[in-house]
Amino acid sequence: MNEYLRPWKLLTLVGGISILIYAGKLQQLPDRHIWISVVMAVLTYLTAPWAVRVFVQRRWLRMPLALLAIWFCVGGSYAAWNAHYGPEFSDFMRHAGTGYAWLSLYLFCGLLWL
Repeated sequence: MNEYLRPWKLLTLVGGISILIYAGKLQQLPDRHIWISVVMAVLTYLTAPWAVRVFVQRRWLRMPLALLAIWFCVGGSYAAWNAHYGPEFSDFMRHAGTGYAWLSLYLFCGLLWL
């Protein structure tokens, strides 16, 4: 629990959320709501260090759960959020190429906070 409350980690989390919110407002995309940016960032903050540690330490039995956490943070929460707002948002959902960028950011944050 103390790891989550380290000031430098919280500062990087707040900075990252600020960048995501600013970018979402700058691009004015209908599917990039402020709250999904916060949800994805907090989920990444809570799971990325653990998931990266699982792969670095080769804990084979935990890898399926780590992959599920990665998928949910990178794409699942985003898809669930936009599905909640109805089918009109499915037209605006990002193509698969954006998933690579989100995955790279997730792994970077996991390494940084590890």
